[in-house]
Amino acid sequence: MNNLARRAFALALATLTLLPTANALVRLELRPCAPRNEPFPVRCATREWVPGHYETIRERVWVPGATRGEWRTARQEWRVDRCGRLRLVLVEPGRWITLTEPGRFETRERREWIPGHWRVR
Repeated sequence: MNNLARRAFALALATLTLLPTANALVRLELRPCAPRNEPFPVRCATREWVPGHYETIRERVWVPGATRGEWRTARQEWRVDRCGRLRLVLVEPGRWITLTEPGRFETRERREWIPGHWRVR
């Protein structure tokens, strides 16, 4: 290792040892700043813990239309043949048809767990 690399390593090691512990970070709170005679105001913030909780989330969902089968009965009619007699004639045989209803949007609700986190106010 050259001299520059050794110095960078030592600097990184010193920085890590100077970092506050996890307990100190939990208690960190920035107090409101005292007013100063500066051209730009200083913003101050506090941190607060938001515990984990459930949130209800509403979202629009596309619901495709349902498909169903429907039986159409045979269609018959009375007609006069060449000899002038009335006869019952099959115009359209009975059959199954497929009907598809149109799709639509629905608003659905679901509950989602939001884990605890820090919030800066």
